[in-house]
Amino acid sequence: MFTRSQSGGTLARDVFDYRAPLGPLGWIAERLFLTAYMRRFLLRRLRVLKTIAESGEWMQFVSPSA
Repeated sequence: MFTRSQSGGTLARDVFDYRAPLGPLGWIAERLFLTAYMRRFLLRRLRVLKTIAESGEWMQFVSPSA
């Protein structure tokens, strides 16, 4: 979700809800490594989006007729 920040910039917010399968084994996997992995994944994604948005690269994703 993208919203305007109070400083006049843009705030990007991801809401990611997940649950590992396999019951208790999945719960352990979430606590040991999955949550940290997903946090790093989402932060990396936001850095890439920021880089694209602040450069001219974003134009390749927008239709010229839009």
